[in-house]
Amino acid sequence: MSAQALGAGARMEPILPIPEPPTLDTRLVDLGARLFADARLSRDGSLSCASCHDLSHYGADGLAHPIGVDAAQGSLKTPTVYNSGLSFVQGWGGLASTLDSMVALAIESPASLGGGAGQSCWRAWDPTSGWWRISTR
Repeated sequence: MSAQALGAGARMEPILPIPEPPTLDTRLVDLGARLFADARLSRDGSLSCASCHDLSHYGADGLAHPIGVDAAQGSLKTPTVYNSGLSFVQGWGGLASTLDSMVALAIESPASLGGGAGQSCWRAWDPTSGWWRISTR
């Protein structure tokens, strides 16, 4: 049942029913899967999103503190990525209001993917191009 069907009051609740799945562009789904596993987004090429968000381990890593680039230790457990796009905030403390901004924070964070090489790649991303390109700007 959709939030719309439940009425306006339901939208004020922090947990809503899971919506009907959207129609997805399979090319973009494939791109997302490749980027999720691409260690080139980390500063030294050693980690990808999948390094901490292990899909075979419920979308997390099971560690008390995640290990980032240069063995940087995170302060909070890695949250699951399962259904994270449906959340009204991202990260344990609501660091970001959208999934896109949370991804950018992870790429640029010295405690996660370390910034650097991934930063220029992330900033060069043009969602209107239909595909991705890497920039060395």
